[in-house]
Amino acid sequence: MPARALHTPTPRTRRTSRSSRRPPYLAYIERRFGPEPEFTAPDGMDFKRIQRGMWLHIDARRGALRLTWSLALDGDMWLLWEERSTNAVRIADRGRGESGPKEAFAEYLTSDGQ
Repeated sequence: MPARALHTPTPRTRRTSRSSRRPPYLAYIERRFGPEPEFTAPDGMDFKRIQRGMWLHIDARRGALRLTWSLALDGDMWLLWEERSTNAVRIADRGRGESGPKEAFAEYLTSDGQ
């Protein structure tokens, strides 16, 4: 009797290559445990880091702006939160991926936020 392999993949049990899923996951891990992303704040705004993935800008006239960075496999999410003197908190604008902060700032500055 010839030696038989423990498992021979058949069309029904054959799996797809893991290499197609691995690079985004590894990139996610590198972003998660690596250095924080950098962003350029618009002129006149000074953001101070308050914790990993969160920066704050306080303006006596308009209240506070909080920029948050959240990781995701399909593109990181950037949210610009607006906190006015009325204690109302709302998402001012959002952006995705590497250009996320730039998109969020551009939307905020062209809306009624400025």
